[in-house]
Order: sequence, then C-alpha cells, then structure tokens
Amino acid sequence: MRVAAVYCVYNEDEYIEYSIRSVAGLVDRLYVLLGDGPYIAYNRLARSEFRAADQTEAIVQRLAATFPHIRLVKGRWDSELDHRNAGIRLCREDGMDYYFLVDGDEVYRRDHLERLRQEIQARPHVGQFIIKCDTFWRSFRYRI
Repeated sequence: MRVAAVYCVYNEDEYIEYSIRSVAGLVDRLYVLLGDGPYIAYNRLARSEFRAADQTEAIVQRLAATFPHIRLVKGRWDSELDHRNAGIRLCREDGMDYYFLVDGDEVYRRDHLERLRQEIQARPHVGQFIIKCDTFWRSFRYRI
C-alpha cells in the first residue's frame, strides 16, 4: 500500500513547513504542485493583479533535502480542479494506491495519520477516508 500526500498550493509560505513536516514521515511520496499564479477560472484578471511569489518554493526545496520523497512540481493551473487533477495524474503515474490531498495550512497529528494508515490497511475496499486536522487562520492562535 503506497500513500501519497499532494499539496496544490500558491503562496503558502506561512504554514507550509509545519504542514509538510506533520505529514512527510508518514507518506510514501509527497508532491507539492506549486502554481505560478492564482487561478483564473472565476476571475480572468487574477494573474495580472497577483502579488509576487513568496518563499514557498525555497521552503519546499529546503525540506526536500531532508525528505527525499518530496517532489516539487511547478506549473500553471487555471482552476482548483485542474490543479488537483494534475496531482492525481502524478500519483497514478508513480503507482500510488491512495491520494491524500493536503492544504498548505493543515497540520496533522502523527497518531491521526497512523490511524488512517491502519484504517486503509483494514479496509482496502473503501475509496475515501476523512481525517482530523488543524487548519490555522492567520495565526497559530486560531485553529479551525
């Protein structure tokens, strides 16, 4: 059973290191699909108005030196759906059995991820699982 974590991100430098560190040790492959601008599916002007790139790429590259199973993929996706589908294609190409979509501001507890792996092993016929996580909103003081 091979499990991949997939991040579909753009300018997520504030929390992405915490998120990746919370997941990296418990997945077989970790993809970070880094968009070069915001989605334009609902706002055609978004890319012409977006701010400069932040430090997300540098953070991911530094973490990839520690966690060699991290793969950084840079690209341009017009919508969230396109972005996520690109992640699914990478998982299929690399023979992953499960796809774990992670937002750049989600932080997981090790015991929750270990429990998820146990559930997957016990129920391989199930196609979708839900897991607890902490999402931070503008500060570590505000968890959702």
